Parts: sequence; C-alpha cells; structure tokens
Amino acid sequence: MSKSTLRIEVERLLKGPIERDFEFAPAEFDLLDDPEFRFDRPIRGSVTARLAGPYNVLLTGRMTTTTRVDCVRCLHPMEIPLDVTFQTVFLPKSQEEDYPDDPEDEERQFYTGDILDPTEHLREELMLALPDLPSCEYESLRECPHGRELGEAIAGGASAKPAEEPLPNSWQAQIARLRRDLGS
Repeated sequence: MSKSTLRIEVERLLKGPIERDFEFAPAEFDLLDDPEFRFDRPIRGSVTARLAGPYNVLLTGRMTTTTRVDCVRCLHPMEIPLDVTFQTVFLPKSQEEDYPDDPEDEERQFYTGDILDPTEHLREELMLALPDLPSCEYESLRECPHGRELGEAIAGGASAKPAEEPLPNSWQAQIARLRRDLGS
C-alpha cells in the first residue's frame, strides 16, 4: 500500500466514521536511515476517523511492527515488538491561532485543505514508542549470556568468537575489526 491510502476526505466524515486498515513498508515511513533501530518488517494497523466538532477530526487507531536493535548492556542484537495505540484530534489550520503552542500537547494536530493525511503523525507516534535504552530481559550484564561473552571478548578470552556471522555494526564485528587492526 502507498501513503495515499490513509488520506481522508474530511467532507466524507459528514456521512459517518471512516475506518481504514493499512500496511506500510519501512521505507514508506522513512525508517530505513535510523542508525540505531533497524526496521525490516511492515508496519500494520488500522485507523478510525470521525468528526468531533465542525471539521475537527478525531483519529484513533493502533499499529504494530517489530524493530531490531542492539541491547545497551550486552550489545547483542535483539527484536522489540511495538504495539502503539493513538488518539489525536486534527483541527483545521485556520484554528491554529486559537490554540497556544504547547509542546506537551501531542494529541492535537492541524491539517490544511479538504484532505487529512495522518501518515507523518503515525510515523511520529511510532518513533515516540521506541525505547530510550533498549535492553534485553536480563537484570544485569552478568546474568546475560551475551554480556558474559562481551566481557570475555574484551579480555581476549577463548570463547570470544560468535557462533554466527555478526551483523556489520554489531559489537562482535567491531571487536573483530579492532583485533585485525591491532594485529591480535
């Protein structure tokens, strides 16, 4: 599906709510350039748009996907499922001056013209759902088998070699490059 599938004609909402299911490739959400989070699965979800006053549109919905990221403690790649629910009021741009700028108010957006395209807002909602410090399920680096492996790799222990081919930017690949560069 393309971005245009979420475009909502505000006049059509006079007849009743509009419900849409969507599926976006990560490239359509501009998620491929993030240096930390890697998205390789589609973003799926649904939205419902309804009038919440004269030309005020209430958009509610949910979207899910999975991202890959390195754990901040052990640096091992892991997957994080994302399940994002949202509720936002879109107001005509002509009403923007009626509302003072409030950076904390993420539930109010503005649109221009007769068409509302919430795609960029959905991307922002997804980005806000990403964890600040993604970490695996272990309470400490010592409990994590990958953390112990990292400690041994830094110390030059025998079990420092990963069992599988490391990702190009993973800690295993970085240590291998350092060893190669240092002649170890």
